[in-house]
Amino acid sequence: MLHLPQANLLKGTSAVLGAALFLTGCSGGGGGTAAQPKPTAAPAAIPITAEPVVRSDIQQTANFTGSVTATNQISVLPQA
Repeated sequence: MLHLPQANLLKGTSAVLGAALFLTGCSGGGGGTAAQPKPTAAPAAIPITAEPVVRSDIQQTANFTGSVTATNQISVLPQA
């Protein structure tokens, strides 16, 4: 039969070994080799059309209160 201090030592040792095994299994390491990042494809280009600029008077106005938010965001850059 184990004495109380030895039982606590056994429980502590088991907990430390269990934690070490758990962390080793969850680390995802493969023998010290670094994982290569997977290449990602560029997003598909979306064709757009543009209209020429035209100066004209504003025919109608309206006043509203609220917020306008976009559902998506893009960056428009010149062609190289």
